[in-house]
Amino acid sequence: MKLPLLSCLVLLTPVSAFAELVPASDFELSNATGQAGVDLTLDFDLTIGEIKYTDDDVFDGGSLSVSGVTLGGGAGRTTLFGEAVTNTSRIDNLTFAIDVDSTGALVIDGGSNGANGEQFVDFNIHVDQVALKNASNQVGAVLVDSMNIYGALGQFRTVISEQEWQFNGLPVNRTTITGDLSFGIDDLDLDLSSMLGVQIYDAVLLGGDYIDDTPGSSLASFHYAIAAFDEGVGIDFKGGAAGQNVFDLVMPTVYVGNGLIGGITLDDVSIRGVDLFIAGH
Repeated sequence: MKLPLLSCLVLLTPVSAFAELVPASDFELSNATGQAGVDLTLDFDLTIGEIKYTDDDVFDGGSLSVSGVTLGGGAGRTTLFGEAVTNTSRIDNLTFAIDVDSTGALVIDGGSNGANGEQFVDFNIHVDQVALKNASNQVGAVLVDSMNIYGALGQFRTVISEQEWQFNGLPVNRTTITGDLSFGIDDLDLDLSSMLGVQIYDAVLLGGDYIDDTPGSSLASFHYAIAAFDEGVGIDFKGGAAGQNVFDLVMPTVYVGNGLIGGITLDDVSIRGVDLFIAGH
């Protein structure tokens, strides 16, 4: 039996439509039998040699390079959040249901299809290196020496619709992507030796009840809204139901230099008051 699975790169819904996350095993991708729509089941792994952002001039500017990216299942791992699992090398049994509702909103619901009793979808994300490069494509400063994330994706909902935003103190209507996403990280290994001399192993990220009540802990649940404006893109984490956008992070094994300094715990980290605006310059 396969167990739990963000995603890490991103997925969404309005609070009124998705006020409470429920276990994926009880989550029906199509809530109204017989409604028109499209169901998709994915089974894949993905490899990307390099993702590169080049500043200003694609030929003359410096770059931020993310190399050796792989996204797949947790092959070879036999447990997930303490439960026995049989993982493959692929992300499998991931199902989407796509509908357009009566208001004209595009709604995408997703999660495990429940095959073999699975409640979640396991995932493994690996990055070889994150580095800065000069205009000659030579590596300069290394920001991340390596990163590996093993975890579980629960359910998600994405809604694309027209919504009202406050921009420069005035209400404006914008096409908005809103959503909810539940996920957890069972094992995060992060090597920042080159930049900070820090290495983190076996880190766990779960919902805000993890540290207080480990046996009853849940996946972390996030709500967000994204909209485009003439000046840039707004990202808002301030909405959502109680308990969303709050998580616990436990880093039991932290090295600084060659020495083990012990563990670091962050309890009830909240991003509920965060909004971002991204624009070029």
